Amino acid sequence: MKALVTGASAGIGRAFAIALATEGFSVTVVARDADRLAALVGELGPGHDHLAADLATAAGVAAVARLLHRGGYAMLVNNAGTAVPGDFTEVAIESSLATIDLNCRAVVTVVLTSPANRLWTTAMRLLPRRTALTLLAD
Repeated sequence: MKALVTGASAGIGRAFAIALATEGFSVTVVARDADRLAALVGELGPGHDHLAADLATAAGVAAVARLLHRGGYAMLVNNAGTAVPGDFTEVAIESSLATIDLNCRAVVTVVLTSPANRLWTTAMRLLPRRTALTLLAD
């Protein structure tokens, strides 16, 4: 089985990639830093791949959607994200909107424009009606 993990160059995303590879998944890791991704793939061993893409950009979102469109992925772990420190009322609106674009718009766009949409739709139908979707970020 194949899994795609975004935000995989460090932290929770890296831990997910390692755990999934340990469980036998062929993992494609995605983040901005190609060198860190290549090093991670080297640690994971043969059968894994990487894509350097910035999900804060339209080009990065499109690249991940194209990758998913090629198919074969059983799991998408969307860990790419950011946060703006500070009092919400004092943070520049541009920073807040950029955070929303990366943390929300990117994953929605990727899921709804790729075959992963079938996985998402099936998973949502299997969940009880009042189930919450939890997003984690480090």
